[in-house]
Order: sequence, then C-alpha cells, then structure tokens
Amino acid sequence: PLGNGMVWGLAMSRSLGDHEGEPYGVIPEPTTEVLKLSDLDPKLEYMVVAASDGLFDHVPLLEVAQHVAKSFLPSSSLLPLAAAEELILKSSKEWLLDPLAGGGYRDDISIAVHRLRVGN
Repeated sequence: PLGNGMVWGLAMSRSLGDHEGEPYGVIPEPTTEVLKLSDLDPKLEYMVVAASDGLFDHVPLLEVAQHVAKSFLPSSSLLPLAAAEELILKSSKEWLLDPLAGGGYRDDISIAVHRLRVGN
C-alpha cells in the first residue's frame, strides 16, 4: 500500500510460491493448463507460445497468437524468431508510452515459441 489509496501489485515469475507476499499483491500460484497430446488431431499443426505478463499486459493474446501463427505459414517470409522479436518490441514501446507505468518503466518481457506436431 502506498498510503494514498493506491496499491502497487507485484507480477513476476520469481514470486511463484511466495505465499508471504499475498497480502501485497503477489499471486503465488501460476495459471496452468494441461492438454493431453493424444486428444489433438494429428492432421493439424499446433504451436506453443509461453510468454510473460510483460508481453500480455500490452499485446492481446489473440494478436500474439495470430502474429506467431503467420510466421509458421510456408508462404511467409516472417520467421518465428522475428515474429517474437516484433512482439517484444511492440510491447516494449507500449510500456514506455504507458502513463500508468510511471514514465519510462518497462516490465520484463519474454516469449518462447515452438511448433508442435503430434502423431507419426
């Protein structure tokens, strides 16, 4: 608490499991989903994207998914690494322009992308 009615939150991966920080805004339990690979259609191609809140705070999930998916198209000149870099740069710019971020603050931004094929 800042004393003027505002409360700063803490959102960082190193706080996972930090239950003592809960009164100060730490969310110690991660959001996870488990997919059974055997439930996926082997005729389709999938991608896995893992990214930090620093990216998702300023770039919507659907936009991230669509931009990364374009990089996997055979006709695309955009490679997955370049797509990830573009998303990081976009989020970084938005952080620096965000008046609520305190002028010049930028959260950590990370993204990992991988193509996933199931079946034979």
